[in-house]
Amino acid sequence: MKTRFIKSILALVILFLAVVVIIAFLGPQIIPRCKYTARTPTMGRPHASGGDVSASQAEEDAEYAVVRTFYGTDRATENPSSINDRYGGDRGTPVLGICDVSVPRGHTIGEVERPNIWKLQFSEDPEKHVMIQALQEVDASVFFSSMSSRLDENKAHRALVYIHGFRVPFSDAARRTAQMAYDLQFDGAPIFFSWPSKGHLAAYTVDEANNEWSSPHLSSFLKDVVRNSTATNIYLIAHSMGARCLVEALESLARDMPESVQVIREIILAAPDIDAEVFKEQVLPAMSAYANPITLYMSSNDKALAASKAVHGSPRAGDTSREIPVGSKIEPIDASNVDTSFLGHSYYADERTLLADIHGLIMLHNRPNLRFGLVAMDASSGRCWKFKR
Repeated sequence: MKTRFIKSILALVILFLAVVVIIAFLGPQIIPRCKYTARTPTMGRPHASGGDVSASQAEEDAEYAVVRTFYGTDRATENPSSINDRYGGDRGTPVLGICDVSVPRGHTIGEVERPNIWKLQFSEDPEKHVMIQALQEVDASVFFSSMSSRLDENKAHRALVYIHGFRVPFSDAARRTAQMAYDLQFDGAPIFFSWPSKGHLAAYTVDEANNEWSSPHLSSFLKDVVRNSTATNIYLIAHSMGARCLVEALESLARDMPESVQVIREIILAAPDIDAEVFKEQVLPAMSAYANPITLYMSSNDKALAASKAVHGSPRAGDTSREIPVGSKIEPIDASNVDTSFLGHSYYADERTLLADIHGLIMLHNRPNLRFGLVAMDASSGRCWKFKR
């Protein structure tokens, strides 16, 4: 009797999985599509004056917001007709562009909502998912005119520049930038630079080489933002391997454009995949030109950095399983207590607590002693901070 019951349960499980597989492959044909059909919309054409053609009334009344982001990339164009797959993982010529990303009104802070097969979602719906609505390459004059128009809407003239890490396709970088800007209630211009990551685990060493190759392009991009836009408060967030690209670019920027030091207000390195000794002995001294300390988010639960340590044979700067760097040019934040992601590597943008802390840093300019939820910890040569449990 017991054996028959177990067989019945197994049969039902197999039947359920078979139905899911069938729906996954034939869903768009056998199930009515969402009321919104994924399309390639025409972007409001940026005017040379910097103004943008307003969205239609239908979009304004929809159950989603549209976040306009500005991007630079040195990825090769792979599929010119595609919004999500236009840029691939190979090296290309640096270009500039504008990308509109929708965020549903019912969005959960920290999430980048995507279609989910388990929810029988087989196409993008802007009322449910974070999705790219429009993507357009533009020349430098249009790019910076449009960016400055956005910056001029607020007296603070804030620009948030995001540099992604390892295994990140261009489309994911665009969606993450919009999600962070939306969650942070950022009132300036969201910007991202996307270097040619292959987007999969097996290409770690290829990503390392491409990341190093991209550093001069990121440096030129940042110089142009400082020189050609009206940004007076620039906040930089680099994640994982992207932190390597950023610190090299900043060294060049401080040397070639000393005036950039006045407008780069905060440098945030989230889970940086940088050799810990190199970070302590070379990166921090090189960053001494910048007025405010570097904010370093770290975690002892970061499995991706543990894997990087195994590959390189040395601990990484974003891992707290080593001596935490302290000093006048660094504000280390131990985020181990709030890390909830599977690999523990994207907590900087996935976790409400972390996003609230970044909000306090870039929107209120509060140092750690004034930010809610942090407790001071005395280290051997200075002070670090940790999130309360």
